Amino acid sequence: MRHIRKLLLAILSFFLPSMLWAERYYIFHSSGMALSAVDGRPNLHTFDATPEQMFEVEKSGGRVLLKNVKNGRYVAKTGNWDTEYSTSNGDNAQYLMESNGGGYVKFKCRANGLYLGTDGTSAGSNVFSDKNGGEILHSWYLRSAESGELIKDGLRTTIEKAESRLKTTTAGDGEGQYSEKIRLSLQAAIDAAVDILDAAKTQSEFLDATSDLNAAIKKYNEGRNPAFAVGKNYYVMHASNRFLANAGGSVQIKNRDNSPRQQFVLESLSNGYCALKNVDNGRYLSKSGDYSVAWVQDGGSADCRLKIDYAPGEDQYVRLQFQGSGKYLGTDGTTDGKGVYSDKSGTDGKHYWMLLPVSGSSQEKRTSFKNGSPALRLGLDWLKEPL
Repeated sequence: MRHIRKLLLAILSFFLPSMLWAERYYIFHSSGMALSAVDGRPNLHTFDATPEQMFEVEKSGGRVLLKNVKNGRYVAKTGNWDTEYSTSNGDNAQYLMESNGGGYVKFKCRANGLYLGTDGTSAGSNVFSDKNGGEILHSWYLRSAESGELIKDGLRTTIEKAESRLKTTTAGDGEGQYSEKIRLSLQAAIDAAVDILDAAKTQSEFLDATSDLNAAIKKYNEGRNPAFAVGKNYYVMHASNRFLANAGGSVQIKNRDNSPRQQFVLESLSNGYCALKNVDNGRYLSKSGDYSVAWVQDGGSADCRLKIDYAPGEDQYVRLQFQGSGKYLGTDGTTDGKGVYSDKSGTDGKHYWMLLPVSGSSQEKRTSFKNGSPALRLGLDWLKEPL
């Protein structure tokens, strides 16, 4: 059976023996996450060997259909670029399975000639049907769900994820850093997972270890120091590279000018909330009406209370959430002089900000967004343009 699986991954689907199509498979993304129906649509999740992650690969002429075992439906293109689970086995659900080298395959949709892939690598990342097939995010590999062979991919990927978190984060008491105690705790969890990877004899041991290590990563991320220090002055840079500013009494994003108009001090309020005070006018950013923002004298009012936390999956970018409404600060545009609003969902890159210490280097390089970040859709080159 093992040599049959290798053949499946190595050559085009129409060369494959028909006996393959009776077997069930787990379909792994290049990130090591598994294709799933956990949330009711095709997306990625940590491997758990449940029926939601199991697929029957059915042959249809020279193409294949990917039928989820749990819901009995096919992965299918919907609209111009999205995917769904459908009862139809027509062109939208038929894929040419092509070798992509190194044991990977890619799935080319018959309906539009484009490929299945993702924009992200985290749990919950959606699968799309409009990819060019040229990126690793458009690559997949299969593992038999019936051979009885132990599948280690999920645990191995989670170990790599945890090791990457330690490598790309730092110990310290500063903004966004981690205490040495928290880092040692995650390292201990990694060591325990590595031991199981080498010694486990059952699939359930691998699955339990994966769950435990993911919990340790979550705890590590939640233990990060806040993104700001109370009383310290910051520039609040929008994901468009513009800066939050007092623009003649209104709130806008502006090209950087290093003036007090674009500088803010964070003042602590109760229960983890803070207020954002503009250095130029001495007034506070406040929600105003249903969607607007304004400068007000009293920073202790309910409309000034902000929760500032890192945006999901981001290491640099934060969201500013208003306590009363639960909505976020953001814009509808990315150019100089655009207005700023208080009614945003927080799910778009236009609702992302970075806190830059005023005392920092004005030539500090921007860093990349994470794979899958909504801010990537703004089309910015963060690695080349200096502040």
